Amino acid sequence: MAPHDCSEQVYTLVNGVTGEVDGNISSATLPSCNALLGLDEMSLTEFGDALKAGDISEVVMIRPEEQIYSPSVVDDAVLEDTKKALNERSGSEIIHNRSDPFHSLLAEYGDVVSKTPPMRLPSDRGVRHEIYLVPGTKYCVTRQWPLPKEQYDVIDAFFRDKHEAGLVRESQSPHSTPTFCARKPNGKWRIVHAFNKLNAATIPAQTQSLAKMSYRTTWLSPIDLVDLYYQLLIRASDIPLTAVSTPRDMLWEWLVMPQELSNAPATCFEPIPFLGCFIGKRGLRADPAKIKAIVDWPVPVNLKDLRKWFGLVNYLHKYSENYADMARPLSNVLKKDMSWCWDTDQQAAFEAIKVSLLHAPILALPDPDRPFSVFCDASEFAIGCALL
Repeated sequence: MAPHDCSEQVYTLVNGVTGEVDGNISSATLPSCNALLGLDEMSLTEFGDALKAGDISEVVMIRPEEQIYSPSVVDDAVLEDTKKALNERSGSEIIHNRSDPFHSLLAEYGDVVSKTPPMRLPSDRGVRHEIYLVPGTKYCVTRQWPLPKEQYDVIDAFFRDKHEAGLVRESQSPHSTPTFCARKPNGKWRIVHAFNKLNAATIPAQTQSLAKMSYRTTWLSPIDLVDLYYQLLIRASDIPLTAVSTPRDMLWEWLVMPQELSNAPATCFEPIPFLGCFIGKRGLRADPAKIKAIVDWPVPVNLKDLRKWFGLVNYLHKYSENYADMARPLSNVLKKDMSWCWDTDQQAAFEAIKVSLLHAPILALPDPDRPFSVFCDASEFAIGCALL
């Protein structure tokens, strides 16, 4: 079988015995990721209605091309070797491997390297995960849905281990969140709690708290801890909120911070850099990767493209001087009942915002020991203020 033309992807079928031509076939090029992402979006309700109506014939999960063709994804032996190699680079493995170049360094500070994951209730370290609910919230309840039989035993074993370690206890809470399993790349199961309702009713953490605490700080050091979430206790009054159900009608509640809680990263101060910013001793600066994504963004061709780009830009608008004025031609296009229009004004605004972010300043962190002055101004189309 040989192609006539690689661009056409047309192939001739030749009989391997007689040598005769049996015909031609065409091979359609798969759509690119951009083509797929350019398809119309639909809400979860619309998706459910389309499924019931039979309008959707197939559902696929999109995976990066390099993963599709990677032998580590499809070859179990290679996958296991990859997993082993990754594990050997963790601190608990290096400390047992004298030939590792980092062994001597970790051995010197061996008292801070855990050789095994923590399997007991941690002591109170003065930091507990706290859950603040939106006023008026009553109960966060989602019924446990049916699962494949193979997940039953996995979930039971997981909670049996956590119960023996003292990390969970049986619950009589009025709250309930379902539990299910998700397959890891290494083929094993990961336990997941669908805290959707609880997270939706949770007041978001103040993401600026880390920046405020970083004033006058010279060194900022991230650290990766073994099972970090299980090393932090839950505030006693919030324990009933963490109640999770299992397919065999058990109800457990967590005494330590479980995965999937929306404010868990804020409790750990995990993200450095965080929220598109880098924190340093000079102040806050925009993440260069985020700025590059904005600058490299192609010219929008419809409202959907513009909204995506605007969503990213608005995240960093505080680094752009006179942002509201520059963005006005673009924000006008997004107003209700406005038809799509991309003219010289919109193109100029699009480029001006990119240029302004390329020269984004470093924002000083506020000094809580000094007085603040608030300067406000307004015009027909914008309101602005500055904290000095």
